[in-house]
Order: sequence, then structure tokens, then C-alpha cells
Amino acid sequence: MLLIEKMKRKEDFTALERQISDYILEHRDEMFEMSLAQLAGKLYVSKATVIRYFKKLGFSSYRELCVELAREQNYYEASVNESGKILADGSESIQELAARIQKASARALAVTAQYLDYRTVQEMAGMLSRSTRIILCGFSAGGANTADNLRNKLAKFGKDVTVLDYSSASLVRYSSYDRNTAVLFAVYRDPDGRAARIAKEFYDKGLPVLVLAGPYKSDIDRYAYRVLRTHYTDDSDSSTAAKRVAVEFLGDVLYYAVMNTASTGLSRVA
Repeated sequence: MLLIEKMKRKEDFTALERQISDYILEHRDEMFEMSLAQLAGKLYVSKATVIRYFKKLGFSSYRELCVELAREQNYYEASVNESGKILADGSESIQELAARIQKASARALAVTAQYLDYRTVQEMAGMLSRSTRIILCGFSAGGANTADNLRNKLAKFGKDVTVLDYSSASLVRYSSYDRNTAVLFAVYRDPDGRAARIAKEFYDKGLPVLVLAGPYKSDIDRYAYRVLRTHYTDDSDSSTAAKRVAVEFLGDVLYYAVMNTASTGLSRVA
């Protein structure tokens, strides 16, 4: 059963747990920005109460719950309209819905691969390969998944890898970083500028900011050393799922380029 569905059903929940569920569901878009202490304060409960709640749902940490909530929210946001976006209102059969997702995802992969800037991939891979510490920031469609996947893979190279989310972003200003640190953002779109504001904090500290992004330019570009884009847009057959696939594909290509750089000392561009 999906997390959001569990929280809506509230089976075997105490009155306090139902209250926590209702608040999180109502403010799910804010959860990545909210720390555990802030959530407890909003609910007028102790942090221990919130910890027991997310453990009851099967999560080992508050961040893990927030990441899963964001992932599921991406699917829920794939709502119906006339522009060809994925239908999720029950008017399509499961088979039709699956076919539409498959079509949109296949197109996202094809477009992203066709217009991929391999020189930028090479430059970003070289920088990540030379860095001893890497900070990953994943937001919007596919961003959180991409950051988590890259953390697990890059750690194999002995890198000190940290994933930063909205709830801990305020710590950037008060933290120190050495010159061997690189920062990588994965964000398809940044309409409210939140990712850009975090990127500026790193930029002001003199750190190189690398970005995996969608086709739309935004304020984060001003602080980026390099931007690797997918040119997949939502003009037709679009979905949040397909955008996620496109951003994750960029992350996979970049990872294998880093692996190639580590083994050969130079990424080959055809």
C-alpha cells in the first residue's frame, strides 16, 4: 500500500497519529522544507511522538518519509488535462494509463539522449571525479530520486557524499566547505526559486555548482558552473513520471562518465 493511501486510511492509528497524518497530507508540499523539530512544533507534540509515527509507517528517519512522500506526490500530480498529460482520474483503464506512461517515458528518454551535451557531461564528470566531497541536492520531478541514487553509487568511489534537502538547506550558510567540494543539483524545474536560493549560498562560498535540469532556464543558472539539460518538454504526452525519467537518465549518464573518468583518467567523447 502506498504511503499516502496508508495516511488517508489511518487504519490502527491513534487519535494523535490521525492528527499527524491529516497535517502532513494537508501540508505535503512543505514537508521537504520543514525539519522534524518544526513539524513537532506545528503539531504541538514532542519530537519523540513524530519519530514513533514515522517508524510505525516503516521508515527509519524523518527524511526517508519526506523523500517517499515527494516521490508519491510526483505521481499524484500527473493529473488530467487536454494537453495529453497522464490521466489519473479513473477515466482510463489501468492498461491505457500504463501505455500512456510508457509512451511519455520512452519519448523523454529519446529526446534527452538525442540532444545530450556530451562535452558538458565530460566536464562535470571530471569535476566530480576530482572532488573528495560531493553535496547532492535533489528537488522537483526526479530530483530526489536522482540524488539518492547518485549518493549510493558515488560512495563506491570513496567519496564523501551528502544529500541535502530543503529541511537542512538553512545550514549551508553556517557551514564550512573546503575547495575539494563540488555541489550537484538535480531539479527539472525551479518555478519558485528555492533551489536557486540554496545554490547561491554555495556559489557565495566559492564552490562549483553543477546542475541537472529541464529545458527551462531559471535563476539557478546564474550560480551554475555547468548545466546539463534534458530538452524533453511537457508540450504533449507529458507527465511527471516522464520528467522524472529524463532527470534520472541524466544522473545515470553522469555517473557512468564519472566511473569512466576514474578508471581511465579521461572521459572519451565520441
